[in-house]
Amino acid sequence: MAAVTAAPRRPDPDPDPASRAQIARLAARAYVRYLVPLTLLSALALAPWLWLALRMPPPADVAGARGALRLAWIVGGTAWIGQLLLVGGAAPLVRALDAGAPLSQLGALGRGALQLVRAAVPWLAAVAAIAIGGLALAVPGLVLLLLFSTVAASTRRGLAGPLVESAALVRRSMLLVAAAVIAMLALDLALVYAAQRFALPAVPKKLGPEQLALYRRHVQLVAVGVAAIAPWIATLLAAVHARASRA
Repeated sequence: MAAVTAAPRRPDPDPDPASRAQIARLAARAYVRYLVPLTLLSALALAPWLWLALRMPPPADVAGARGALRLAWIVGGTAWIGQLLLVGGAAPLVRALDAGAPLSQLGALGRGALQLVRAAVPWLAAVAAIAIGGLALAVPGLVLLLLFSTVAASTRRGLAGPLVESAALVRRSMLLVAAAVIAMLALDLALVYAAQRFALPAVPKKLGPEQLALYRRHVQLVAVGVAAIAPWIATLLAAVHARASRA
């Protein structure tokens, strides 16, 4: 009698609510314990955005003020790029905490900074793929953003390995990853809107020096704000990667 081969069981595409709660608790513990190293790592990962904002001169006229408003939206709309790199910086901290061997504050900073360097090439490849997908059509870009959101957390060597691993692990926790990524994008853009809506006057036909200086501070506030938001999401995505890697 011919042997009957059972079809391989497909992995559960998303953990149960209890597993999601455990991942969220792990991320919260890592964030609270390593707040200072994560803040410094966030400044490293988002250094180009911070540098652009801090070096920006005050606008000279109304046209410059409008340009500052556009720049603030660009900062908020592209901050996800640096925030994905920060996932790599948070990953060693989360893995060590999950394994019951937490790092010291200085050790966390050193291990996180080293992972930022190691993750640079696959992270750039992921960003390029996401950008190409987004230019082709918005939906493929968003899907790639989800699938490659934990690339920087990978310890695999080479270019393809971290991309493949991230896509596989994200599929196991798609709902949680989607919530984290959407929250990241929404918070970045909401920060720009709130800062513009409540901290800036409407752009009149003429602005004085003090009013023009507000537009420079607006861009700086947005840059610092997205850097402050980044560790929240980074630790959650790093926790997803850590737990999915163990499954």
